[in-house]
Amino acid sequence: MNGTGNVSYQGCDVNGKCLRLRGGKIVCRDGVCRTAWKNANYTYILEQPITENGNADSTLIVRKGRTEVLKVTDLKAIPDR
Repeated sequence: MNGTGNVSYQGCDVNGKCLRLRGGKIVCRDGVCRTAWKNANYTYILEQPITENGNADSTLIVRKGRTEVLKVTDLKAIPDR
C-alpha cells in the first residue's frame, strides 16, 4: 500500500563499499515504485518499474536537500543467500 513500509535496502559497489538503509516508505504510481529513506540532509530514492515478474533493474537517486548528488542506473537485484 502506498506510503507504508519499513523497507530495508543494502547495496555494494564493485569496490565493496556498501550502503545500508532502514525504515523506507513505498509509493507506486505511473508504472514505477519508489522507496525513499531520509538520513539527516540526505534522501535516498530507489526506483523500479512495475513488471509482471518484478525483476526490473532499479535506479538509486541520492539528494542533498533539493539537489541531486548521485544517480546510479541499471542496478541488479541479487537474491538473498
